[in-house]
Amino acid sequence: MRFLKVRYLKVKFGLTIPGRSFAFLAMILPCLFAGIRQDKTDSPAKNPSVLLNIVPSQLSYKVYSLGMRRQDLTGTIIAVIGNARIAREGVDYQFDLQGLIQEHGLKPLAGSDLEIAPFRLPMKTVDGEPVRLDVEVSAPGMCGERLAVIPLSGLTATELDVVVKEKQYRLRRPRSFILESMSLVDEALKKRLRTWELPFVTEPSGISTDGRVLYFKADNNIYSGDLRADVDLWPELPALVPNASRKASELLLAVSEGIYRFVDAAEVPTGEKSGSMENPPSDPKDAYVMYKRFQIGGKTFIVRFDGPCT
Repeated sequence: MRFLKVRYLKVKFGLTIPGRSFAFLAMILPCLFAGIRQDKTDSPAKNPSVLLNIVPSQLSYKVYSLGMRRQDLTGTIIAVIGNARIAREGVDYQFDLQGLIQEHGLKPLAGSDLEIAPFRLPMKTVDGEPVRLDVEVSAPGMCGERLAVIPLSGLTATELDVVVKEKQYRLRRPRSFILESMSLVDEALKKRLRTWELPFVTEPSGISTDGRVLYFKADNNIYSGDLRADVDLWPELPALVPNASRKASELLLAVSEGIYRFVDAAEVPTGEKSGSMENPPSDPKDAYVMYKRFQIGGKTFIVRFDGPCT
């Protein structure tokens, strides 16, 4: 499925923590997970009139802003703080809802069907009770996609943990809730060995030495309007260390199963020889297919993905 990259709405990772970071962790870990529910989700099931108003969390932009503002924090600490916010705020995933809109014959609540407009989506909890989602959906893109950004704290092929006002709601995931994906393939480029669902159109930046974790860059162009970075109000932040200065940390996003997490780019294996494959074979069923090869720790990994729809 191809998505147009538009300016709209837009662990198990085995990372090591530098010794100097333990002092920071000792200060912030007690409050990092205070009040955060890992698996508990609210069920609006008993009230069929429950209406959830979906607002993107912009968490990736907030974490990026934190790295730019706090010169005293290492990338590892910033990633830990960002990951602790996921249960409260969720990380944003850009779904293509065109199939759902057609399947249910949905019309916008206001405005035209040919522009950005609010839609009310019929959904169900995992218990089968009805719930409605109000969400802004993009105008039809060049490949027919209708994109909506939804904050999640959990994701599987059949379920979504949607975050609204710091509460989690576990809903059934319709088959027509489509996400971008990438696949690890064999040397012949024919067999898919592993597939990851991604929050937006992107390309891989790295892969773990066991081939299970995929790394990629954040893309704040999925949002429209003003970006907000109210990170100064986060209670998890340790006290500012005076006169501390360092180069701003680069963070990457990492996904193995479920939703992505934040990681320090310095902890990600870069590979000895990595890059896009030249003159790869074409796919008559996918005009946008691309491949990237990573050579890490004596192993070769090839990731198949799609470029932007043009």
